[in-house]
Amino acid sequence: LDVACCRNKADDQMVGIKLTEMVKRVQMTKEEEEMYLRSQNGILKEQRGFSVVPTDFDPSAGHDISQFLRQNSNMPCRGKELSRICESILKRRPQTKIVVFCDGRINASFHAQQALQREGVECTWLDPEDTVERRNEKISWYQ
Repeated sequence: LDVACCRNKADDQMVGIKLTEMVKRVQMTKEEEEMYLRSQNGILKEQRGFSVVPTDFDPSAGHDISQFLRQNSNMPCRGKELSRICESILKRRPQTKIVVFCDGRINASFHAQQALQREGVECTWLDPEDTVERRNEKISWYQ
């Protein structure tokens, strides 16, 4: 984020731009827990758990991390937490522009967009059907 938000900015243009990092824990429903564990494709059942991280997946051993990542990006508890984070920022500073970076290869941006809209948080997103000009218009609004 510090590189992304600083792109094309230098010296005095950086005044007021700061990186804020948060770590949030979410409570999964029983159904989400089961889906989370099932998504650990290739990991032996006895080794599956809630502390599994992406580096635990070994493609050379037949592990498929894509299902795990897709499941994570689509969990309702995570979408609700993303919405709560955005709402808390906007409540304190209504003019703040928030950029949510997502992995497009696993549809994470689509899931984030859906979660924000479901919770009533207004957002702009880069639609796959957008022309280059339209994408540039959307991106320039955040600069």
